[in-house]
Amino acid sequence: MAGFSGNIQYNQYMSQSHQKAEPLGERIARLRTQRHWTQSDLAERLAASRVAISHFEAGLASPSERTIVLMAG
Repeated sequence: MAGFSGNIQYNQYMSQSHQKAEPLGERIARLRTQRHWTQSDLAERLAASRVAISHFEAGLASPSERTIVLMAG
């Protein structure tokens, strides 16, 4: 039976490893909302504009390296 259990674990691993990566903008939005921050709150913390945060989340712009470092915190 141990081999059967191992096959289940392997199959779970394989199905997880083939999942698509979450787009950066979606990840920014998800983490921001988990913290109950508005786009303006995040913009203030990053010294960026609310429009810039909106563009990051919509995938219309990419944050600079500096901004990514600040978000990583």
